[in-house]
Amino acid sequence: MKVVYEPPPASVRLHRKQRACSRWRLVIQHSCRLTHRDREQARSHRGIVSGLKIKPPADPAPDLHPTDATGTASASMQRRCPGC
Repeated sequence: MKVVYEPPPASVRLHRKQRACSRWRLVIQHSCRLTHRDREQARSHRGIVSGLKIKPPADPAPDLHPTDATGTASASMQRRCPGC
């Protein structure tokens, strides 16, 4: 048994091309968000960070200059950090 490839008739090829072109036009219509119209894979890389939610840290940074109730640096800190 010999298998021979026969291309589809011209009417089918034209129909497929028209469908593809209409889909491509739809992409071009919404290209305001695309950086490169002809590079479909570039859509996911637009912007600096796409889709990543950055949360602030749960605990604030430790206070490097602890103060007492009056707002002045503690005596132990003044001895360690005389220039502050």
